[in-house]
Amino acid sequence: AAFRKIVLHQVSFGGFGVMSGGPIGGRKQSGAYNVRARWKPARLAHWVRGWHRRFRDAPGVAIYRRDFRQTLSGLASAAFVYADPPYIVAGAQLYKHAMTMTDHEDLYVLLSRRAHWALSYDDHEWVHSRYSKYAIHKATVTYAGTRRKHDEIIITCP
Repeated sequence: AAFRKIVLHQVSFGGFGVMSGGPIGGRKQSGAYNVRARWKPARLAHWVRGWHRRFRDAPGVAIYRRDFRQTLSGLASAAFVYADPPYIVAGAQLYKHAMTMTDHEDLYVLLSRRAHWALSYDDHEWVHSRYSKYAIHKATVTYAGTRRKHDEIIITCP
């Protein structure tokens, strides 16, 4: 399953996987920039081995693929949490699994009960108002291969 996910994201338009417009280079692969432009097995193997070493050497790190409510409720209170939820406005267009406003609110409630966390979000008015008592840092992201910039924010406690 992990290998299929890597392949899908490497060869899809914009790296968006199932939410993309299809494979880079189109279905006919007639352009100069096609799936071979991004499919680099040696580079991917190097990347996977590097992350394997990092996780092997950091036994306290855990990555979960399940509902955030279940994950956050099951963690020790001293555990540090980093969360990167889907965007508020464009989440449904960008991600297979978006969040409702109720989900975003539930995430806020669960994080506000924890002592140590960091959160990355899109730069949205709701996020600023809801997380106003925490440190909010703005970051401008330039997307790879484009000149398009997007403002995101990192919120930290404490």
